[in-house]
Amino acid sequence: MEYSKGDPFREAGEAKKEKPVATDQAEPSIRIVTGYTKGEGMVLPKAFVVIFTGGNVREPDYFKLVVLNPSLFPMLKLKILPEDRYYANHEPRVFTYAETETKAYRSSANKEHPDDYYVVTDVDVFMPHIITFKPRLESQGIKMMVNNPCFEVWLYYSKRTDRLDGFVAPKNPDAISSEVKRFVHDKTGGVNPTKALYDLETNIRNARTNYAVDANGIPTLFSTDMFILAERIQPLLKDGLEALQKKEVQRIALYKPPK
Repeated sequence: MEYSKGDPFREAGEAKKEKPVATDQAEPSIRIVTGYTKGEGMVLPKAFVVIFTGGNVREPDYFKLVVLNPSLFPMLKLKILPEDRYYANHEPRVFTYAETETKAYRSSANKEHPDDYYVVTDVDVFMPHIITFKPRLESQGIKMMVNNPCFEVWLYYSKRTDRLDGFVAPKNPDAISSEVKRFVHDKTGGVNPTKALYDLETNIRNARTNYAVDANGIPTLFSTDMFILAERIQPLLKDGLEALQKKEVQRIALYKPPK
């Protein structure tokens, strides 16, 4: 028996080919899994940074520029698993999914240049499973990046330096994620996740400043260790993001009406 959240779960397929985009408006979230196979007749990097993430909206939108422009970010591989459905005990599928996929990738990996593996998750209502899976995944070389309580905390630090000052916790602890999302929107005026990668330097600095973990090594409330992943991928994003910005400037100039 399974617990359904949102739309019925759809098994993810290969990403459809789309034109590279760099837009100011967040489009509908990407409901895909992007895969990769070493040895498909093309020259690939010796090692990848592979990122597994669940989520229906924010996480897929955050990595959207990477997913839609793979040629600009050849060393980054996203595996996006929409969390429309959880196991009966609310265990996120992305944990076991990351385990299974990582084993498959390593069977064809270059042992001299091993890939880096990360799984991104929110605390939300999953703390018991995070406590169980964090050491289990890390023993397999899969680093867990945790947002407490939700991904919006990471987005908040792309714009703000404070630790969500003024937030009033709801009486129902299960409602904290939804309240944080509302608070982040109100305090920042709304963060466009499809553009947040351009604020990575600020994001890293603010998240690190407000970072704290509990006895299990899990980020405390309003804390996130996404900055660890961000520092790893920042140099891999730089050239591609600059290319997209240049293309956007050219596009705006092309369609700018004459004076």
